[in-house]
Amino acid sequence: MSVDQGNSSELQPLRDGRTEIVDPLDRQHHISLLSLEFSRLMLMDFWLEVVTPGYHYVLHKVVPVIPVA
Repeated sequence: MSVDQGNSSELQPLRDGRTEIVDPLDRQHHISLLSLEFSRLMLMDFWLEVVTPGYHYVLHKVVPVIPVA
């Protein structure tokens, strides 16, 4: 299942994929899911954009999918 395609400079937040978090110091943090893809090898490949006070970065992670019984 492929949700979004592209490279990190072209990725845009998925619909309803943006989350706003306010920390105890009243600072706003934004986390956006840019893409999510599941492979036949039971791997989840995703890109996240994180915007915090003073930082703006994109994370790419591939993790195994562990079935829950």
